[in-house]
Amino acid sequence: MPDHTPLSRPSNRYGPSLFTALLFCLLGAFTLPKDVRAGERETKNQLQNLGRKIGGLRQQLKSQRASRKLTAARLRKTELRLGALGRQLRDIETGLAHKSGLLKVLRKRHAKQRDKLQQMRSELARQLRAAYATGREDYLKVILNQEDPHALARVMTYYQYFSQARARQITELQQQIRQLKETEATIGLEKAALAHLQSRKTLSRAEVETQRHQRHLILGRMDVGIRDDRAQLKQLLRNKKQLEQLLQELGRKLSDIPETPQTSQRFPEHRGKLPWPSRGRLIQRFGTLSAGGNLSHQGVRIAAPYGAVVSSIFRGRVAFSDWLRGFGLLLIIDHGDGFMSLYGHNESLLKEAGDWVDQGETIANVGDSGGQAKSGLYFSIRRNGKPINPQKWCRRGKPRATLARATRHQ
Repeated sequence: MPDHTPLSRPSNRYGPSLFTALLFCLLGAFTLPKDVRAGERETKNQLQNLGRKIGGLRQQLKSQRASRKLTAARLRKTELRLGALGRQLRDIETGLAHKSGLLKVLRKRHAKQRDKLQQMRSELARQLRAAYATGREDYLKVILNQEDPHALARVMTYYQYFSQARARQITELQQQIRQLKETEATIGLEKAALAHLQSRKTLSRAEVETQRHQRHLILGRMDVGIRDDRAQLKQLLRNKKQLEQLLQELGRKLSDIPETPQTSQRFPEHRGKLPWPSRGRLIQRFGTLSAGGNLSHQGVRIAAPYGAVVSSIFRGRVAFSDWLRGFGLLLIIDHGDGFMSLYGHNESLLKEAGDWVDQGETIANVGDSGGQAKSGLYFSIRRNGKPINPQKWCRRGKPRATLARATRHQ
């Protein structure tokens, strides 16, 4: 028989749990969109906050980069000024030495002229007294005794010669007096010039101290962001890239400039015979590692006293003479055949771009520019822009001090 159980009555198999489940589903269908909307608003707020934080970080990084550029520009300006002051002070020292030497010569001349003048005065006075005493008596005897006219003529001629000699002595004495006065006037002028140079030297030294203090403050700000090895490596890589770009640009520009016929000897012929650019202790060898062992040095560093002479290792043309980040006051000389020599961290540069220099000619003075803690010379040789070991090109045993031991990382 067919089942006629009414459909309106639920089966006992499901019971009340089915209605409960359906009820919760319906309630969930009405309450879930509110939770979703709240979650979406929270997520949106979080994303907006994150965006603001990222924007602030970007602005902070941008501000830091601008600050680093500004600090580097200030360092460049300060060290260029220090270089100019260094040249000025050396010029003043040279002028002072010249003026002091000239004053010494003038004082000796003045003393000799004064002694000679005194001798001439004494001699002339003695002659005048003798001539007056003897000449008057002889002259009166000739007149009163009416001697031979020939004798009288001889005596008169003698007196004439004697008078002429005295006149010449008097003229020479007057000239000696004028020379003495001129020497005294020159001494006065030179003493005034010496005092002026001393005043300039004092002012220049005061400005040097001011600029050095300013440089110290700038370096302190620059050191804040490069305390760890990673930051140092990034800084060194930026400096390396900038130098390589500069060398490439110089190579392109110099290739269009013809060499002078005076370059009879070529740079490659002097391998192992070149002089070192400065005396001192080699404290950094070519190829040693820095920045935590991640970057090799492409030149050497010579510890030398502040202001020591830097000389060109070979004849060439100055291709660059200016400040460069990481290398301070840098001078680059083109020697032809793709060879260049680099001299960095100088205190002052004595040659301009375009100048020709001979081997051994003074081109700069040792310093600590470019952010160095101690004075010393950075020296590098490049061939077609690539670094080569200076120790293989310069004379063995130079610089003239014992080379510092350094571990070579293969």
